Amino acid sequence: NPTLAYRLGPVRIGAGVQIEPATVDLKRDLALPNGVFGSTEMGANAFGIGANVGVQVEAVKNVLSFGLAYRSTVVLNFEGNAHFEGIPDALAGTIHDQAATSRIVLPDTLTFGVAVRPIPQLVIDLDGVYYGWDYFRSIDIHFPNDASGSLSTSQAKRWSSTANVHLGAELTLQ
Repeated sequence: NPTLAYRLGPVRIGAGVQIEPATVDLKRDLALPNGVFGSTEMGANAFGIGANVGVQVEAVKNVLSFGLAYRSTVVLNFEGNAHFEGIPDALAGTIHDQAATSRIVLPDTLTFGVAVRPIPQLVIDLDGVYYGWDYFRSIDIHFPNDASGSLSTSQAKRWSSTANVHLGAELTLQ
């Protein structure tokens, strides 16, 4: 997460690039004809790129400061392989180990914080974080070499955005 920062009096500004390496291991049971069950496991890798920016203002020197930070979404286009087990011989021509892809978008986040130092040895922090998961509706797995067109799947997730609030304090003992 390489970042550049600049200070202009009581204001600090920073911006950077997110480089997100990721791996995924998805496992699923398969209901096949005639009451037979098999399974599949997909392993894949991806790299995503995003950005972040933040600002901090020291409103009252050594007493009160505010901060705001934004981290963008990161798109991860996974490419890997799917391995199948327990597949009957009659289906082996269609359901066999092969390339698989998936796309997952990590959420954007917005963070706001305030820190107050009522005495030099004590700092009290309050922050809130918003996580934008609303658009994450499903995990889709595609099989680009599937001649039958029957293997691609979509598993609904319907995630919702959320927010967290944190309160903390730090006391320096001397």
